[in-house]
Amino acid sequence: MPARNRLALPISDPETRRRAQVIILTAAWMAVACALMIAWWILTSSLESIYTALAAGILCLLLGGIIVLACRERVTLAGWLLVSLTTLLVFAASSGYGLGTPSTAGYLIPIVLAGLVLGSRAGYAVTAACVLAVWGVGAAAWQGWFEPWIPFDISHLTFNAPLYSLLFALIAVMVGQDR
Repeated sequence: MPARNRLALPISDPETRRRAQVIILTAAWMAVACALMIAWWILTSSLESIYTALAAGILCLLLGGIIVLACRERVTLAGWLLVSLTTLLVFAASSGYGLGTPSTAGYLIPIVLAGLVLGSRAGYAVTAACVLAVWGVGAAAWQGWFEPWIPFDISHLTFNAPLYSLLFALIAVMVGQDR
């Protein structure tokens, strides 16, 4: 028995509809994750600032706008906005904490999203940008241009950055097979 389409959109082209569904589901789950994280911080009394909750609210509004664009068949624009937003969020986390934390693996989200929604060329371009960001963060911490919250270790450049680069490239090739 075939699976039913639980996210029916009035978009006639099946490929555009599939791309819109990926965008909508990704943005919606990001908003849910954001709300759950704030709720958890409030529940555990670990929310350090009301500004964090305000930033989460603004992020949810941005994600809602991206969902509206996808529903109105502005799929390429919505895709690029969501890929750019997720890349910036991961960059903020990985540069703040440094390459010694798993937050850098979050670059897989915009890489996969770009490959699925925007095509293989865009996926490869996003992959290249993410690889440059990883090496840039590592090199900047090594040079002492900024101090991440988790102190820099040379293994960030000799192991983490090369491993992330290879992992990102592998995922981009796997996802980038245009249909």
